[in-house]
Amino acid sequence: MKSIPLRRRQSGFSLLEALLGILIFSVGILALVALQSISVKATTESKFRADAGFLASQLVSEMWTDYTGASTGQYTINANGNNCVFSGGPSSAKTARWIAAVKQALPGSTDTSIQVITGANNLISINICWTPPGADSTRQFSTVTQINL
Repeated sequence: MKSIPLRRRQSGFSLLEALLGILIFSVGILALVALQSISVKATTESKFRADAGFLASQLVSEMWTDYTGASTGQYTINANGNNCVFSGGPSSAKTARWIAAVKQALPGSTDTSIQVITGANNLISINICWTPPGADSTRQFSTVTQINL
């Protein structure tokens, strides 16, 4: 029986180990790229929600300072509808400017995706809907506040 030298039996293992190391490294890099993509998407979503909250607060503060307009319903926008499909239109030039600011700040927002209702006991309900680029569904920000007129 003839024995094969040890060196000859181990030839090629270094190449196999190097290829396996490259494969593991590549999978790790791809995972980091995917994590970065998810992080950017979450940051963008957060920015849009913060912008919607800021815009809603901006309108509420304007209503606080405009006693006559708020008490006569001049800030009511699209009082009919639900689920981000509203109808009724803007009621004044003040709300038309605010709607333009919303449409500029939030992608996918339209005239019919914004609703402001002035209800009983001075309750103000604001609903803002938008669809971010590449998103499969509509996002919504809603707030209710009471102003003392």
